[in-house]
Amino acid sequence: MFSSKARHLRRSQTEAEKRLWSVLRNRGLGAKFRRQYPVDHYILDFACIEARLAVEADGGQHMDDSVRDAVLATQGWRVLRFRNEDILHHLDGVCEAIVVSLSRERERVAEGRVREPETRCSLASSPSHAPHGPTPLALGGRGVYEAVQEVLTQYGLIARGGVGATILIGTAGSAFWPHFQAARRDEVDPLDNWSRRVIGEVAARFGARPLFPQDGPPFLPFQRWAMAAGPVYPSPMGVLVHPEYGLWHSYRGALEFPAPIDLPARADAANPCESCADKPCVAACPVGAAAPYDVPRCKAHLEAGGRCRAIGCLPRHACPLGQGHAYIPDHAAFHMEAFVTARWR
Repeated sequence: MFSSKARHLRRSQTEAEKRLWSVLRNRGLGAKFRRQYPVDHYILDFACIEARLAVEADGGQHMDDSVRDAVLATQGWRVLRFRNEDILHHLDGVCEAIVVSLSRERERVAEGRVREPETRCSLASSPSHAPHGPTPLALGGRGVYEAVQEVLTQYGLIARGGVGATILIGTAGSAFWPHFQAARRDEVDPLDNWSRRVIGEVAARFGARPLFPQDGPPFLPFQRWAMAAGPVYPSPMGVLVHPEYGLWHSYRGALEFPAPIDLPARADAANPCESCADKPCVAACPVGAAAPYDVPRCKAHLEAGGRCRAIGCLPRHACPLGQGHAYIPDHAAFHMEAFVTARWR
């Protein structure tokens, strides 16, 4: 039954699957991949047996299947997923993430942390397929958050708490800026795409699914997650304010794991805006675009060459919180330019 279904899937590949197979076939990325490879009672889009790495081209059919991921993880498989849109329009970045993951997963297999598959297809789970050593799921999610945080520091990013099975990833100040500049590409939305590549790589390393605030519509509730995970609150400017970082922080993405993991308790801190009587951020806006935030008025001011365009948002500078985390000039100017040139509905 599985072999006939696999043959059918090979004959009815989507355009994204065809594009991905065109670079994976014949060891195109330095490893042998098989199409529609059965494992347990699932069929993987593309599988590299030597690295125990599955690559999925998702049109949405697997994106929320945590049970599927959990079963594959118990048998030593790591799943690397890409949206069809990314495969069709950002294939170079997809290939780069696969190559990095292949190298890492080969090391995992070579170190004996997982057994090679004993059969091509097993219709039922068996202890003989379990990886050597505890996986994050087997550990009940203990230590995963700290391990993710350690990896993120390589990119100047930070783990910003989480909710359930999800770890939020973000920035504080301009710590990540040199890392981004060193790897920046000449492309549309370079920061978003850099975030996709980096967070996608981290997700592959930990067997998680990468999530991004710009994906949509419908858009994921990142602000709600952020307020549940840490002491951030809506400010008069509309963006979230943090008692330490002020308005100089962001959320670049998140990692969603197949099962809940141990997360740090939410820090207990009051909303700093409630005790701020003067509201200097509101008064500092040269065109009165704060409280409530008026996007068209703000954009028109920047297009006219307003001072904010060169040094960053004046209301953010006026907030007494987080001044030690204020964006460096190049970083601030980048965001202003991106805001001006963005398409607004």
